[in-house]
Amino acid sequence: MKKTLICIAAICAMSIGHSIAAVSFGGTALSGNFSGILASGDRGILVNSDDGESFTVFNGTLNSGISLTSISSAPTNGTTLSVGGSNFTIFGNNTASVLGLSGAANFNIASSTPSNSAITVGDSFAYVVFENSTTSTIAGDTFRIWRASNWTIPADGSSNTFGTFATQITTANQASNLIGTYQVVPEPSTYALLAVGAVGLFLSFRRRKVQA
Repeated sequence: MKKTLICIAAICAMSIGHSIAAVSFGGTALSGNFSGILASGDRGILVNSDDGESFTVFNGTLNSGISLTSISSAPTNGTTLSVGGSNFTIFGNNTASVLGLSGAANFNIASSTPSNSAITVGDSFAYVVFENSTTSTIAGDTFRIWRASNWTIPADGSSNTFGTFATQITTANQASNLIGTYQVVPEPSTYALLAVGAVGLFLSFRRRKVQA
């Protein structure tokens, strides 16, 4: 699949009503010709680290079958994601195109009222981009995690633009802000089925050997 110029934009519209405030992101988070890495159609999700855990925990622990599109209509408290024993929240998702990545991703933080969000001011967040997974994670799919050092959740009710409040990742700095390239692993039930199948084959082989 030919990789093309792509912009990953994190757009979170601000929503202010009676006793409600939401954080607003705008602009382009990842922008540039990431040759051989990004392509039109790739799914990108914004993920918050609820426990302060490093995003490297995704290596070898992100299971298949996880929904990438289950975020409620705005303003949302996000979708909880458990990875490697730590808690994360998906608070935005978009699909890349040649012209860029667009789409609303409105989210509350814990101080919003009403809110059951696990996201708090100062939390670290990252952009996770999948090569083939679109609606849910696919076993064996390659995904990459990008995060600049100043990608942290700002004050509730604030309006923010990448390149101003936080670093915009481009072709010039993408290597230093790429946390890692990983693969989605089969969910535990898949491993169990494979184990049962292997035992069955072994017993069948042993039975035939005894009969011979």
